Amino acid sequence: MKEESGKSIFAATPENCGALVAWFPQALLYGFWHSHLGNKRAQTKHARAWVSEIIGWKPASTEIRTFGVKGDPLNLSIEEEVKLDTEDDQTKWEMVTSEKAPGNRNTKEKKKKLSKIGHGQVPFTDKDAALGPVSFSRITQRATLSFAQLRRLHLGQGASDDANTAMRALLVAMGLHAHQLAFGHGFALRSGAALRPRRTVLTWLGADADEECAPSNANDTQALLESARSHAESAGVPLDGWGQVPTILLPKDNLKKAIASTWPELAD
Repeated sequence: MKEESGKSIFAATPENCGALVAWFPQALLYGFWHSHLGNKRAQTKHARAWVSEIIGWKPASTEIRTFGVKGDPLNLSIEEEVKLDTEDDQTKWEMVTSEKAPGNRNTKEKKKKLSKIGHGQVPFTDKDAALGPVSFSRITQRATLSFAQLRRLHLGQGASDDANTAMRALLVAMGLHAHQLAFGHGFALRSGAALRPRRTVLTWLGADADEECAPSNANDTQALLESARSHAESAGVPLDGWGQVPTILLPKDNLKKAIASTWPELAD
């Protein structure tokens, strides 16, 4: 918040969004809200214009779980107890062999079962078992770009209609290119769920009728993005942060203390 770029980003509104276009354009596509600025700041919520989702149709089951066991090559007894000097470092422990005399007891010592610090054969129960692989009759990835939302965006007082239009076109081009890079080829949704596109459909949802358009590849969308950026510059759209060396942010003293409290060795 001490940098001029940061102040302008958090002061931006949909009606005066030039700073976001210049430094944080993805916020205007995917939405943005900083909720920890304090009560005396605007905390403007920027609605997303781009919505993307992956849908599985007609799942074969919604109850499948993957059961298993956390293995231990030594097969140590999970009922054995160990004592820890501190909860902060569970790699240092001793087996409980006998109770100390009351006068010698270390009040900081904690007792745990071996299973609680990663040893022993521990089966996954119904509650802990991960969701299993599920078959669907069809899987679709669907993305929607709202031009109605983009029409709410303006560069602020003094900006021309051409500049506002060029700004919105630049955001559209950026979203299309990002979508192609993310979903224009096979990708891993999660472990065991690698997906590849079999068919791509691009549809213009018009006021009177819908029109199917020819889908593009990443080279096409990159060329579109470069063209839209060039046009935006000529129209006077603020693009100060585009192509700039990243600004490196360092933690304040209070955040340094919080980091050192959690990771003391990093502080050294």
